[in-house]
Amino acid sequence: MNWFIGITIVTLASGWIGVGINELLGQPNSVDSLGSLVWLITPFLLVVVARVTKQVSAPGRWNPRFKQSWKWYVLALLVYPVICVLSSVAGVGSGIATFNGVGLSALSGAVAVPFIAMFVKNICEESVWRGFFVGEMDRRVSDWLVYAVSGGVWGLWHLPYYLFFLPEEQMRTVMDVSRPVFALFACGVMVLWGVLFAELFRLAGSIWPLVLLHAVEDVTVNPLVMEGHLVIRPGFEWLISPVVGILPALCLFGLGLALRWYRVNRVCGSETSPRSSSLPRTSDRSEQAAAV
Repeated sequence: MNWFIGITIVTLASGWIGVGINELLGQPNSVDSLGSLVWLITPFLLVVVARVTKQVSAPGRWNPRFKQSWKWYVLALLVYPVICVLSSVAGVGSGIATFNGVGLSALSGAVAVPFIAMFVKNICEESVWRGFFVGEMDRRVSDWLVYAVSGGVWGLWHLPYYLFFLPEEQMRTVMDVSRPVFALFACGVMVLWGVLFAELFRLAGSIWPLVLLHAVEDVTVNPLVMEGHLVIRPGFEWLISPVVGILPALCLFGLGLALRWYRVNRVCGSETSPRSSSLPRTSDRSEQAAAV
């Protein structure tokens, strides 16, 4: 528990430490700065140290489990593209957005290289947010506390990114508001997304569908808006934007709850038992250490 609390505190502080490093070095805050790198890799390094020193009770769930979990990989691949399509159709159909299409050949070329980079980046992220936070809390606390803590830490960890590292022109392409307002929307949306991520991890019993899900989100949702393919009328971004919009976020939240219902009923036949059978039990420390 002490390690869990310590990792949580240092994770939440890492971005602010990064901002301080940039200030000391006289560097501007940007995604390419040393401070941004400190923010990005600190949580992953903390979890690696905790696992090497056997301070973590839950296995890292590195086994891809393709045979047992293939359907969750398919879901991970499709969720965010479907959300992008629904947001675009809803926006254009209601007259509050326009869609500037892009050819499939151009799209495949534009996505391939960033996808590889995002896939690698999200190995680091998902080993922390789901592999550590959800894994450590599963069977110990209620589902709602799992969602609140794992999603809340995930969102709050991004706070320095939205306030300092994210280029302002990109932010205003998504929503033309102040940085604090943007951060409020973005972090809130992330908490809603976190339910889907947590439940997919529990059902798959592996971090790899989450790495795929997160990477697909990075190369579909953000470019759709930031590169001007979906242009939303000012004042309506909070409603339908796939990046910060409340309606897409509620759709993903609802999907997460549907996955929870499936998991609970599949395991026990009753929604009163919220625990997952996909993740290993935490009672035998020696078995867990061997499984890491």
